[in-house]
Amino acid sequence: MRTCKACGGTKPLEKGFNAVPRKEGGLLLQIVQNLPQQGSPAKARGKTRGGGSRRDDGGKAARIHPRRARRLPDIGRRPVDATGRGMRVIRLILPYPVSANRYWRIWRNRAVRSAEAAAYKETVRRIAQGAGAMPSEGFVAVRLRLIPKANKDGGANKTVIDLDNALKVALDALQGVAYHNDRQVRRIAAEYGGEPVAGGGLAVEVGELDEK
Repeated sequence: MRTCKACGGTKPLEKGFNAVPRKEGGLLLQIVQNLPQQGSPAKARGKTRGGGSRRDDGGKAARIHPRRARRLPDIGRRPVDATGRGMRVIRLILPYPVSANRYWRIWRNRAVRSAEAAAYKETVRRIAQGAGAMPSEGFVAVRLRLIPKANKDGGANKTVIDLDNALKVALDALQGVAYHNDRQVRRIAAEYGGEPVAGGGLAVEVGELDEK
């Protein structure tokens, strides 16, 4: 016999259910079956082991891992091209490039990198390393966008580096980061634009080519 919480009596309750007492004459037995209790498996039924969730789509439950759900396109992923082959694409947001006049110095009749160039190249290397980028072994295509510097009023600064100079600096800075040698670069596209940001920037995309 179990005590009924509804009436305080000792009328029999159905084992395994949350039940209410039988009415007079035994005409009705109301039971509430499978109600999830606190800490019961039914309450956690909608969650997966990794903390993800299941979607109810007509009875076909699909596991969604939380890390995959929040994952954004990042460095080193291998998208598929029109031929169905995997291609690695490296995407980086770099600081505004150093002017080519300050990047190179003439020493003993040959061009060498300046201290400012070495610092910029090291910054690019750290950014790429932090993003997990690895140098490509084959031919690549390079696309870059020079992001303008913002004035105090939010507008674009009219003083900008030439795209040609920005491209030369970027290709050298990416050497050893996105590819081993700039001779691997077979396609180039460069443009100026985008929303001005403080200090400016350089958006770079390096993709592998299916060429030999």
